Amino acid sequence: MKERAQQASNQSSKTEAFTGEDVFQKQADLWWKPDGPFWPLHKMNKLRQQYIIDHIINTNGTANNLKPLQGLRVLDIGCGGGLLAETLHKNGAMVVGIDAVEKNINIAQQHAQQMGYGIDYRHTTVAKMAAQRDKYDVVIAMEVIEHVDDQKQFVADLAKLTNRGGLVFTSTINRTAMSLVCAKFAAEYILKLLPKGTHSWRQFVKPEEQQRYFENNGCKVLNVQGIHLNIFKKQFSFTKSLAMNYIITARKGL
Repeated sequence: MKERAQQASNQSSKTEAFTGEDVFQKQADLWWKPDGPFWPLHKMNKLRQQYIIDHIINTNGTANNLKPLQGLRVLDIGCGGGLLAETLHKNGAMVVGIDAVEKNINIAQQHAQQMGYGIDYRHTTVAKMAAQRDKYDVVIAMEVIEHVDDQKQFVADLAKLTNRGGLVFTSTINRTAMSLVCAKFAAEYILKLLPKGTHSWRQFVKPEEQQRYFENNGCKVLNVQGIHLNIFKKQFSFTKSLAMNYIITARKGL
């Protein structure tokens, strides 16, 4: 029995392990510096927040233009310092933000308190949340899946956490030759846009892989949108190309 328990514990640790954890631990204090190491997330946040809000409105409709997410329970997975969570909160959502890095949660809590925002931040994992059987209207995982070892189980847990008819949003990097050159080697070693070791190219996920994972868990992919970075202007924009960054909207079956 003891041996089996140890094996189960090891498997659980492997499932919830993620790459780049040391990087995020060391950089946690810099989350809210727009010109710091997380500047790409600050820039991308403006683009993806509108994408998320627009797709929620188009799916659910809204009668409140000032608070389009009013009344919705939203789970922000891998919330980091709270960049996206605060935006969703300001648009009316009841937000729960989780992160596997405790220091990130501490930073997020401190900033929310300073701003007077009532956001529920928790130091926990997706697997633990899914085991509690709590469900949300919207589940969001931005730039998380590429750091997870068991990506099939990760998507399964996202589906478990989503109410029927609810939406799931994920964003990540496609596993292509271009992303190997640009998102890994150039970004981390040449241009130094990201700390070394932030990503493992082998864990980048192809859109068709994610779509299969979602379909296997009762979710239909509604949209896949490419995202382009103009490195000279430090600006993100939408593109038809899925060769690099992309964002997915999926809906859980009714």
